[in-house]
Parts: sequence; structure tokens; C-alpha cells
Amino acid sequence: MDLPWKSLPNLPDLSGLSNIDLPDLPDLNALGSLAAQLQTIISRAIAHPLWTIALILLAITLIQIIADLIKRSLKAILTLLLKLPLFMSQWIWKRTVGQTKSPTNAQILSKAEQADQLIARLETLRQEQDQIIAELKSLLRQPIPLPASSPLDPASPSPPMLEPLSEAQTPSP
Repeated sequence: MDLPWKSLPNLPDLSGLSNIDLPDLPDLNALGSLAAQLQTIISRAIAHPLWTIALILLAITLIQIIADLIKRSLKAILTLLLKLPLFMSQWIWKRTVGQTKSPTNAQILSKAEQADQLIARLETLRQEQDQIIAELKSLLRQPIPLPASSPLDPASPSPPMLEPLSEAQTPSP
């Protein structure tokens, strides 16, 4: 069998270039034995059609898995690259706005003072409410005096009516 590279034209002699250092390559005999083993494996796979189909399916599956991994990694990288300016602008915006709007100690103290004032007002309102409720209870405990005349007498005055409480005296729920 005649190999195709035997018919190539003669290349110029490069032996005069002694300053080129080639890396240490494996022995040509080792490469020849590897090629012979691959030839044996391929010939056995072709001789048995079931093994051929199994190897082809395995190769297709491996190629699909590798292609899917490459696709996913490219998608993740492109998504990151496209979202990166948005994330960076949001981060910069939060840093600049957050620094200008952060409360100072004076503002924190004024808020604490305002909270104390509101709590004091609520306490005074609660005390007033308790006082009004006590007065209302004492009014409701007192018996209502009935007139001495008979109830059928039209000239008799009607029983005294309770006056409605003013807004300041109404009990809050």
C-alpha cells in the first residue's frame, strides 16, 4: 500500500537550523503502536454492527453533552456581560444616594426627641381619658330623681333629660 505523503515533493533541508529547540516528543514507535491499537479497535467495531451502533450513539451523546455545556456557559457569560452595566449602575446609584441620605446623629436625636414628645402626649391623653371615664361612671351611678306627681298628670314636668356629652368628654374606644 502506497501512502499519500510519500508522493509529496522534497522539502528543503532544515538541518542547518541548529538553534531551534524542539520539545521532547514521544517516540515514533509509541505513536505507531497507538495508531495500530486504534486501527484494531476501529476494525473490531466495524466488524460487529451492534458495537458500531453503540459507539456511534455514545459519540453523538458525548458531542451533544459537550455542545450543551458550551452553550450554557456561553449563555451565562453573555447574560453576565449584558447585565453587568445594569448591576454596576444600580450599585453606584445606591452608594451615591445612600451616602447623601444617611441620617446624621442630630437627625437621629431629633427623631428620638420627637418620639419622646409623642409618647408624653399620648400619656397625658390617656390620663385625661381615665379621668373622663371616672366622671362618667360617677354620673351613671347616681339615681335619677323622679317627680312626686302621678305619671298620668299632664301638667307634671317630664323627667330630666341627660345632656349629651361634649366632644372633649366622649370616651374613646
